[in-house]
Amino acid sequence: MWFFGSPQKGEGLPARVRVIPVPWEPTSRFRGTASAPGRIAVAARGLECFDLELGDAWTEGIAAEAVRREFVDLDAKACEAARPVIEAGGPGEQRRLHEGLSKVELASERINEVLSECTFAVQERGGIPAVLGGDASVQFAAIREGVRRFPKLGVLHIGAHARLKVQPLGFTWAHDAVMENVLTWSGLEGPLVQVGTRQHSREEWERMQKESRIHAFPWSELAWAMGCGASWEAVARPIIEVLPDRVWISMNIDGLNPSLCPRTPNPVPGGLSWDQLVHLLRLLRESGRRVVGVDLVSVGAGDWDAAVGARVLYQLCATAILTHR
Repeated sequence: MWFFGSPQKGEGLPARVRVIPVPWEPTSRFRGTASAPGRIAVAARGLECFDLELGDAWTEGIAAEAVRREFVDLDAKACEAARPVIEAGGPGEQRRLHEGLSKVELASERINEVLSECTFAVQERGGIPAVLGGDASVQFAAIREGVRRFPKLGVLHIGAHARLKVQPLGFTWAHDAVMENVLTWSGLEGPLVQVGTRQHSREEWERMQKESRIHAFPWSELAWAMGCGASWEAVARPIIEVLPDRVWISMNIDGLNPSLCPRTPNPVPGGLSWDQLVHLLRLLRESGRRVVGVDLVSVGAGDWDAAVGARVLYQLCATAILTHR
């Protein structure tokens, strides 16, 4: 199924980008992101693919994998098991809650396993994987596969939250722990470049300062520089400069200003405007770096959120395509 438009060049050739939908959100306190892949697919039908900056990138093919029934079933069971653990603030000493936690852990590991297989298959066909969540936890397995193929890969993470917690509420594969898991378990040697973060625990901020692989561009510093007269281009160029030749773009939609994504779980004031995101991606394209994979997560329920999500996804996919030309 073609996600954006239909291929115009090389009829019969495989799509350059394959969107992998992952409806998964058990460790999130707020529900709605699991339905995002379906809602974004509907919104994408109304998107005009021709773009003054992106040109005809879509004609090389952006197709969607079918939603796996296993993902849907695992999400339903894991959400049911996780809910009482989340409501209790963690499993504590209650055996029943530990049993629920174990069910979520097993389901999460299965999601990671299958998503790794899906990402690997796209890469083996010469395609660019585009993972569409669901909550942020789905970023881990796809990035891990990217690192396996490109050992010096760098991750450009755009989001409001650092996602560097360690087993929050007892969940190893929680959405709030995903970037910590990337640093710990993916084999990442290259940089993790975090852009637009504006909510951190003290422990997360200390981690960001001490870990040499993390290059932090929190929103407070970006906004202060612009408030003192710097242009967005001057602020954004150093972000691109620390990235290596191969890049994975990991986009949590809450990296944008909440006016663009009001129903994302746990929105935070501040964040990138639409124009700032588009400009940042253009700087990345013009830098000569190659985007080898992308993901988009945490799109909330609602028509406006889905419409913006579809446009963000297209920007990411088209950026990846254009960096391979």
